[in-house]
Amino acid sequence: MTQGELADRSGVSRGTISDLERGTRRTPQGESARMIADAIGLEGADRDRFLRVIREQRAPRRRKAVVSSHLPVLDIPILGREAELAAVAAAVAKGERLVTLVGPGGVGKSRLALEVAARAAERSGQRVVWTPLHAVDDPTRLMAAIAAACGAPERLDVPPAGRIIDALSGQQALIVLDTMERLLPAAPEIGALLGALPDLVVLVTSREALRVSAERLISIDPLPVPSPRDDRAALAANPGVALFLRWAGAGPDSHDDATLLPSAARVVRLVDGLPLGIELAAAQARTLPASAVADLLEQAGLDALAHGPRDGDRRFISMEDAIAWSVDLLPDHARRLLLMLGVFHDGFAVDAVTGVGHAIGDPKLAAGLPALVHGHIVRPSGGRYTLLEPVRLFAVARLQASGGEVAARDAHARWYRAWIWERGEEIQGADPGPALAAVDREFANVRHASAWLASHGEPEGAIAIAASLGSWLEIRGRYVDGRDLVDEALAAADGGVTGDRLATALFWSGQAASMQGDIPVTMGRVSQLRALAEQVSPAADPADLRALALLLESAIAEMHPSTAADAPRYLREAHGLLPAGTATFTRWAICLRLGVELAANGECEAALPLLEEALAIAEVRDRLIEKPVPLIQHGFALLELGRSDEAAPELAAGVGIACKLGLDVAATLAILCIAWSLSRQEAPEGWAPAARILGAAEERCARSGLQLGAVWDERVARIKERLGARLGPGRCAELLRLGGELTLADAGALAQSAILRRQSG
Repeated sequence: MTQGELADRSGVSRGTISDLERGTRRTPQGESARMIADAIGLEGADRDRFLRVIREQRAPRRRKAVVSSHLPVLDIPILGREAELAAVAAAVAKGERLVTLVGPGGVGKSRLALEVAARAAERSGQRVVWTPLHAVDDPTRLMAAIAAACGAPERLDVPPAGRIIDALSGQQALIVLDTMERLLPAAPEIGALLGALPDLVVLVTSREALRVSAERLISIDPLPVPSPRDDRAALAANPGVALFLRWAGAGPDSHDDATLLPSAARVVRLVDGLPLGIELAAAQARTLPASAVADLLEQAGLDALAHGPRDGDRRFISMEDAIAWSVDLLPDHARRLLLMLGVFHDGFAVDAVTGVGHAIGDPKLAAGLPALVHGHIVRPSGGRYTLLEPVRLFAVARLQASGGEVAARDAHARWYRAWIWERGEEIQGADPGPALAAVDREFANVRHASAWLASHGEPEGAIAIAASLGSWLEIRGRYVDGRDLVDEALAAADGGVTGDRLATALFWSGQAASMQGDIPVTMGRVSQLRALAEQVSPAADPADLRALALLLESAIAEMHPSTAADAPRYLREAHGLLPAGTATFTRWAICLRLGVELAANGECEAALPLLEEALAIAEVRDRLIEKPVPLIQHGFALLELGRSDEAAPELAAGVGIACKLGLDVAATLAILCIAWSLSRQEAPEGWAPAARILGAAEERCARSGLQLGAVWDERVARIKERLGARLGPGRCAELLRLGGELTLADAGALAQSAILRRQSG
């Protein structure tokens, strides 16, 4: 029944029915209760129980008038916290009487608690007692602060807890204790208060849990950070961006949509979604363009976040103050650890912290980690730990002030130099998957370790990192940031470093440059490899060095249609430099590349033995990462020869290995080969999958900067032309777009399925 129908049937006024349903009245009068029972058809035991519960609710006490303590008024509505608000409401609805909002400083716990309090006062009729505790630093004063917030008069003969009980007895009440982290020793007193007041609910904000019985913890995280790839609609819908725009108001570029949304998103990323950081940055945007605010943040760090209201809570005048509030509560060993963590980037593992600790003479450095986690200064993340970027900048500033930065960064760089060498060896082994994933996670730390060594007089260390990282760079297709690392190391070496690792770094730099179409840099690496080969005491086998140089020259030739036909000449020359049976990386790469070139030029019969030799070398070397590309290219050559029954399982196996290990370049090549094959078949069931996996491959190339050369550029154009004619231009374009949204693993699975269906069909 609607409210009106129930009122009409029972004879109770519509206003009373509405008040009962909204909760502004808890129980009806006795006669009204009987009339409602009649209207809804309650009989027998159900009717008796209904009326008895109402009598019991009304009889024990006379409720005082509902009064809400003064709540702070904020002009900006809460944004992006619907899930957290629902979680608090659900906890209270389930009977949780002590709910603690925990999270890092500046994450918006107080703002969320204020919203909960305001809604409770407005909708539920609870008495709300807002108790700010940021100015209370003595745990013995907690009850007195609550009593004062309740409006309970001071009495020498009654302790504060007794005055609170007198003030709230007989009422449904919500006490909000804002900023409890400095008063945690008094937490048991809250439990006693809850025992004395059965209708009391306590909502706490704290940077650390109270750790008392019946506490329900709700973790408050920063707002979601927008991706650099988000379109305008996604940016506008991001709550962090919306919060920045609200706080910025009518700034100098408030109507310049072309720059405002991307700049606001950049600010949100730079402060890791912390609402306080967003608010402080937005204050600058009232006088500066948002793009300038983002630039200032990048250059000045925390110094750009220091313009909060002077008459407000002292914790929020600056981001540094907000972080210091938490840090000052830490024990000494945890504060010492936090400073050291400033040298890590994008997270860290315990073994890395322990290694840095040993290097600086503090082997128990990691012992402070639990205190940092409990205080929500460090966040667990999949077996590793992360610092919000503003917290990391704070730690760096304190570390610099302490004079310990150089020792910490030296220790960090040396540890990661040894670490990446071990991972590089594992990547070359029979099971490279775990090592590849580990480098994915730690690349930011490796990148900064290399930069530190290169800029502080240790180019050998930077070259060692670059050489160890080369296979990962190639496998993952990280040609932008990975190449930057290698090139910086080579620039620091500047002729002062020799050895096998230098040759390896030169090759990977040239390989990455060729994949990005950078002919001058690739040619420079060719010259340097040839110069190494001519030295009196060469860094490596001169023939091997010359072969590597020829490999790069063939890549240069492939970059332009007018020279692509010259690539096999360079590769044949390289192939002749190394004797058959040489199971080295260089021989494997030459056999593979020459086989690929011959197949691309229609010489598939000549390509097959070269690709088979590459597979055999991979088997001898026991290098799983060296198997998928020869498999894929061998399968492709078989397809070109019309031997599709033999080709399909090889293509499927190759793409399966590549996707399983996350070998991005190999997987991209594999699905392009399969798209080429499917687009040529007459059966229409393969056309749509071909378009989707082609879209996935193109998106992957665009993201990584991968360039596959003139032959594949021409081939991709022909695939699109063929599929456009078969499917229709509009349908083909839509499938390409949908394919761009696939993960590489999903695209690989689709390619496997399609090519195997072709074989069985």
